[in-house]
Amino acid sequence: MNWNFKDTDFHIGFIAGARYFFTKGFGVYSEVGYDVTWIKIGIAGRF
Repeated sequence: MNWNFKDTDFHIGFIAGARYFFTKGFGVYSEVGYDVTWIKIGIAGRF
């Protein structure tokens, strides 16, 4: 078997996203595009 592992990879992606804050310090975000994953969803905080 020929195992050809690399320590690092170079990756280019195209992403569009949005954030919505429910309060001054708490919100959510979403991103879509061509990257490692197609859709990202998460929690956003502002300190």
